[in-house]
Amino acid sequence: MRDKGPTYDRKLGVLLDALQAATSVRGTRCIRTRGRWPQRIWQATFSAPGGHRAGVHGHGLLLSRTQPRPGERLHAPLSALQDPIIDAYLDALPAGATPRITASRTVFVADDRAEALRFAEVGLRRAAEGFRRQGQTIPGDGIDDLIAALDTHLGTPEEVAASLAADTTLHRATEVAFQVHSVDAPHAHVLRSIELFATEVAPALATRSRRRIRDHPHAREHPHREGERMTADIVDQLTGVTRELDALRRRRPVTREQLQASFDALFHPVSAEHVSLAERALIAAFATALAGADDPTAAFYARRAREIDPERAAIVAREAGAAATTGPFGAYTERGLEAESTDGTRYLPDEAASAAVGERLATALAHTHLLVFRPREASGADLGRLHDAGWSTDGIVTLSQLVSFLAFQQWVVTGLRVLQEAGLTAADTATATATDTDTEEEAA
Repeated sequence: MRDKGPTYDRKLGVLLDALQAATSVRGTRCIRTRGRWPQRIWQATFSAPGGHRAGVHGHGLLLSRTQPRPGERLHAPLSALQDPIIDAYLDALPAGATPRITASRTVFVADDRAEALRFAEVGLRRAAEGFRRQGQTIPGDGIDDLIAALDTHLGTPEEVAASLAADTTLHRATEVAFQVHSVDAPHAHVLRSIELFATEVAPALATRSRRRIRDHPHAREHPHREGERMTADIVDQLTGVTRELDALRRRRPVTREQLQASFDALFHPVSAEHVSLAERALIAAFATALAGADDPTAAFYARRAREIDPERAAIVAREAGAAATTGPFGAYTERGLEAESTDGTRYLPDEAASAAVGERLATALAHTHLLVFRPREASGADLGRLHDAGWSTDGIVTLSQLVSFLAFQQWVVTGLRVLQEAGLTAADTATATATDTDTEEEAA
């Protein structure tokens, strides 16, 4: 249907006119209803233009529990598709209008993962067959493939809490609707899933997240009521933040807020024209894994990379393992500092790895290793190699910002976890003073 958008807009206009006043629509009398209709209307959409349309009218935005992927993004996480819809919605929302964003998600919680998989095997396979009959491409046919393709959060309470916490769209929604469909579970197991969600998953999510106004350029234009939005802080997630760590981080509120805002800007950008979302995820997985695959920050970014581009993520993980070394090191060129030069293991992807991930990404990985371990050696020639591999100037700037941010984030997470393991207590955090915050505000 070539004119689907204009047709929708025209019929929506007729509906809104009918709801605003007791007008006649094809001879049918509409009943006047009290209240402001825009605050009662919701629009569901799969696209950013649809999000814009809902925002322009001040309507609520409904996001599906799963949605079709274009051919080049079959393995993209659902949030990578839905966050741009939210961006378009918020950009179009009239000043002073309160955002209303409901995200639906499929959730099935069980006492053990094997039980969850047993029921999912039936329902998800049936759902995938139905989507394929409608013309959608559902990649893979294993149960893990179907779980990823149909955006299903299932398993034990701990697994479901971790899966939901990683879904950035949920952090931006004003409310979330959960359903068991398409997991085909008997009624008793559905009730048990609801019980486990209420008693274990929801409290676990509460400890991972903190309520605050979302980090969006127009956040001040769209104020929220206290407690209306829950935004997950990535550092809090990675540290398993406790009350004591939260109190400690509150001593530096600007740093805390800007660290999360930097994550949002780099991994949920307004435009991914110069560095794709997959490239950002893969470079992040490589850079953080240089500290060791068991590092919690590395594990977080490795999981994100596998969700977006599983084939290249596996190669990047192997390359990071081989490239890991100690540093920083490198040669000083400044007079008087030459004696402080040190050397270490340098990294260049071999021909097989370059062919597997592509020259553009391979060159970026080599540059990332340079910035992580021997930034003092970075030169114009290195930037030239990036240009030759297809990186634009804006792309190179973003790559440098990404590596710099990841180093700082990883440093913060490591430090907080050390404090936590050392037994940080409430008494340790009680020394915070107003001077701490005042100094930080002035510096910011």
